[in-house]
Amino acid sequence: MSFSGEKPHVCMVCGKGFSTSSSLNTHRRIHSGEKPHQCPVCLKRFTASSNLYYHRMTHIKDKPHKCNLCSKSFPTPGDLRSHMYVHSGSWPFKCHICSRGFSKHTNLKNHLFLHTGKYYYEP
Repeated sequence: MSFSGEKPHVCMVCGKGFSTSSSLNTHRRIHSGEKPHQCPVCLKRFTASSNLYYHRMTHIKDKPHKCNLCSKSFPTPGDLRSHMYVHSGSWPFKCHICSRGFSKHTNLKNHLFLHTGKYYYEP
């Protein structure tokens, strides 16, 4: 792993750089559509094992992080934070094309695909 900030492993499709070859290999799955990590509960598939890990939390029964404004509960503090945007009406991630707001950057990136037909990559 490089702690110098170097990103010598570059994607041949979009030009995005990575500090490790394993990160590049995981990224390449975005372009190929390969999703080797499958949830054993609902069978949804993911490009990265970390995405599957966080997804599996949606299936757990213990959701200790409770919203104090409604009765919803969440498995992680981050999920609760994202939920709170529903109550505040403040959406921090805005689409530059249609101005729709999102609570998570990932949701905005998925939304942009609808406009452009391409995955959004930061320079």
